[in-house]
Amino acid sequence: MLLTTDEIMLFLMRNKVSKQNIYALICKLNTFTDMKIFTRTAAIHAYLSSEKNAGKTVGFVPTMGALHQGHISLIRASRKENDITVCSLFVNPSQFNDAEDLQKYPRNHDVDLAMLTEENCEVAFLPTVLEVYPPGLETAVNVDLEGLDRRLEGKFRPGHFDGMMEVVHRLLQITIPDKLYMGQKDFQQQLIVDKMIEKLGLSVSLEVCPIIREADGLAMSSRNTRLTQEFRSRAAVINQALTAIAENFDKMDLSACRQEALTTIRHAGLRPEYLEICETESLEALETWKSKGQHVALTAAWAGDIRLIDNVVF
Repeated sequence: MLLTTDEIMLFLMRNKVSKQNIYALICKLNTFTDMKIFTRTAAIHAYLSSEKNAGKTVGFVPTMGALHQGHISLIRASRKENDITVCSLFVNPSQFNDAEDLQKYPRNHDVDLAMLTEENCEVAFLPTVLEVYPPGLETAVNVDLEGLDRRLEGKFRPGHFDGMMEVVHRLLQITIPDKLYMGQKDFQQQLIVDKMIEKLGLSVSLEVCPIIREADGLAMSSRNTRLTQEFRSRAAVINQALTAIAENFDKMDLSACRQEALTTIRHAGLRPEYLEICETESLEALETWKSKGQHVALTAAWAGDIRLIDNVVF
C-alpha cells in the first residue's frame, strides 16, 4: 500500500514525534522515494514552510491532471530554477460552467504520478475538493481586472475566470511558492493571474512558458484525447489559420486576415466560437495593425463536441 507523505506525518504526530524530528525523517525519505505525495493542505503547507525556512526555493505548477508534454515543459522549467517543484493534480469544479464538461474531463492520476516521478518532480499535491474549499473558509477573489475577464473566454464561459482565480489563489496560499509556472496556451488566463498577483500584492512571480505543440501544430491539451480520429486530423487547421494571420501581418487588411482565418477553420468542419486579433496586454480587439510583437490572435473552436483554444503572438 502506498502511503502519502502527509499520512506518514499524521502517523508520526499521533505518536507524539516532535515536528523537528518529523521533518528530519521526511527529508531522509527523499533518499528512498522519488517524490513526496500530499493530499492534505495542512501537511503540505507545513512541509513547504519548513523547506523555505531552510532557504530552499519553491516552484509551483498547477494542473488538473491528464498530464501531457505541455505540462511536463512547465515541470522542467521549474526544476531548472527552483530547489523544490510542486505539481498539483486537482480538477477544480468552480471553473467549469458546464457540468457535463466537468464530468467528462479526463482523470488518470496513476499515469500522472508516473510521469511526474519520471521527471524527478519533488512534490505532488492531490487534494480533495473539501481540502481546497473547507466549509466556512471564504475563498472567492474579488479584484478589478479592468475588463480582462469579460472578453473572449469570459464572454462565452461565464463564471470560469472567477473559479480559476479562486483556485489559483487558494493553491498559492497552500503551497507558498516563489514562482508560479503557467503555459501560453491559456493566454487570457495567464494575463488574469498576473493581474490578480499585482492587485493582491502576492509575493510570487509568474513565469509563462511557450505552447508545446503536436507534430502537426495542434496545441497540446488534455482534451485532445477526447477528439475522434476524424476531428483530430482536422484540428491542426486551428494553428494553421492563426499562423497565417501572423504571416500576413502588415501585408493585408487586418479584418480581411481575420475573416480568412475564420473561413479556413469553418471549411475544415470546425465551428469557431470566436476569433479575434487583440493587443497583447489589454486583449482589446484591434481594427488596425500595431507594432510588431503587440498582437495576439486567439480562437476557440469546436471540433465536434470538444472545445479547443489556441493563440499565436506576433
